[in-house]
Amino acid sequence: MKNKIRTSYQKHRMEIRFILIIMLIGLFSGLVFYLKQDSVMKASLSLNMEIFSHNVFRFSNIIYHLLAILSLIALSFLLIGFPLLIVYIFLESLSVGFLIPLLFSSFKLSGIGIFISYFLLIKLGFFVLLLVLFCLDLAFIKDYLLYLKNHKNKFFGSLKKVLITLLIIVVNDFLVYFVMNRFLSFILV
Repeated sequence: MKNKIRTSYQKHRMEIRFILIIMLIGLFSGLVFYLKQDSVMKASLSLNMEIFSHNVFRFSNIIYHLLAILSLIALSFLLIGFPLLIVYIFLESLSVGFLIPLLFSSFKLSGIGIFISYFLLIKLGFFVLLLVLFCLDLAFIKDYLLYLKNHKNKFFGSLKKVLITLLIIVVNDFLVYFVMNRFLSFILV
């Protein structure tokens, strides 16, 4: 198993580094975006943090993830889904970057623990799956372009891997909604 992960990393090293840089830029952009808000907006956002005492991850999040990623996969056939996937990953990391100072300003020192719990239980798995989806979508685009050029049906295998990753993302979302959500709410109350 370790060798397979190591081999996959070696094979997709450039893609992984690229998307990690996009995520870091998103995190820092979210942090800067929060810091640029005026004090009234920051106070209003801090007052609306009761989401972290109830359901942190809502059922609507599952629907949003499914619709967004299905749209990106469908748009990959038009070759615009891939750049939009990069934007989607950037926006997801921007939201996490925005959340870090918001939790700290709302909950002070315990906000760091809340963020670490939230990130480890909810966002980390999703980001890993987005990273996998990015690498697989890139392979799909390459195979699809070769299909358009040579008319060889090789892209169906790549499409199948992308769809399996989508299914894993949906299963992850259901696990987060039904299991981790309750666990996180229990920790935070």
